[in-house]
Amino acid sequence: IFRVILPRINMHRRILLVGGGTAGHSEPLFVVGRALVKRGHTVALVSNPSEETRSRAQTEKIEFFPINAGKLRRYLTSHMVLEPLKFAHGYLQARRALAAFKPDCIFSKGGYVSVPLIVASASRRPRIPIIVHESDTVFGLANRLVAKRAAKILLGFPLARPAQLATQIVGIPINPSYRLKAVRSKRPLILILGGSQGSRALNALVFSIAADLAGRAEVIHQTGTHDFKQAHMVRSRLPHGIQHQYKPVIFSDELSIIMRRAWVYVGRAGATTLTEIIATRLPPILIPLPSAAGNHQVENTLLFERSQAAYVLSQQKLTAAQLAATIRYLIENKAARSALGRRLKSLDHPHALEDTVRIIEEVC
Repeated sequence: IFRVILPRINMHRRILLVGGGTAGHSEPLFVVGRALVKRGHTVALVSNPSEETRSRAQTEKIEFFPINAGKLRRYLTSHMVLEPLKFAHGYLQARRALAAFKPDCIFSKGGYVSVPLIVASASRRPRIPIIVHESDTVFGLANRLVAKRAAKILLGFPLARPAQLATQIVGIPINPSYRLKAVRSKRPLILILGGSQGSRALNALVFSIAADLAGRAEVIHQTGTHDFKQAHMVRSRLPHGIQHQYKPVIFSDELSIIMRRAWVYVGRAGATTLTEIIATRLPPILIPLPSAAGNHQVENTLLFERSQAAYVLSQQKLTAAQLAATIRYLIENKAARSALGRRLKSLDHPHALEDTVRIIEEVC
């Protein structure tokens, strides 16, 4: 009996990640990039110019190519006059990035920075395979523009409206720390997030009920930069005995720990945050951002409403009293929190990171 020993195939690939604009776009890219680097691939990132992004890429051992791309606007504005010039500049930067890195494939998370890179890649021979990942339940404008060039289209959630292209639901890759076992705090803990950039309207509502909330629970309130100073003023005016219960922060890099401890989440409905809520089984009160591009946050919440996996409140109609009453109900009702946790489990894709990495390797 003879056994044929095949030569070991070198699976090392050069993989270019692209996306940006918000933490919801960039965080999954870094999670995927870290996993690919661990598997021996060479990884680079194309994104908006930002010292924070550059520093993070350096930490993750990912080469960084900044691109100044024109914004894709859905409305008329005087800024549109300059957008074609910005796009042309971004296109030239994209060509230089492609020439310098010479990728075997491209993994795109969307955002306007991805468009000039995908357009520039079309002129290269052999053609570079593209994997597009859409996190939201509706296609973002950038992903719609480049989807027909994609070898694979991956989804974080089922689409609200059927696509004319072949898609595959894999979920959204998130930091594995969110999948560690949740251990809820002994005393009530409320996590309030306005998104990576904060939310003035949501913050204003929370400020008006801060005394009520802090009298019942520990409150960790991510305010963003603009309202942080006001949050500290609100805290200083609380009764002395409960001031320590209200904890405003600009941004927290310990969200996975807090989400696994918290009793209730209050905040926006970006797809990455929703995936982190699902992974930690954190009962959510969702207030979708009404100005989000393509109304995608409202569309995202519809999936949760159909599954009865969240309380959804409309910002336009929401009062401080209504928000406080909903939070109180969940804090005081363990059965309701447990039911939400069970329903969140039905929306989970626990192997999203592994499946995404496997598909990238197959396409490359």
